[in-house]
Amino acid sequence: MPVVNMQNIEEHPDFPFRNFGVYYFKPGEFPSDRHYHDCDEAWLVVSGKAKVMSEGKEYVIGVGDIV
Repeated sequence: MPVVNMQNIEEHPDFPFRNFGVYYFKPGEFPSDRHYHDCDEAWLVVSGKAKVMSEGKEYVIGVGDIV
């Protein structure tokens, strides 16, 4: 499996995500705005937990979950 990052992403045209990053949130700081993307977005939770809404349903996500 190749390692894909912003420096070599153009070498991997089939990689499904064109923009990605790592974000850290302190407790109570998780963004709560509702918004829409016309592309795929995925979150991997590495610590903590949060309530999120997706497609009209609310979920509690935690370590190891991918949304």
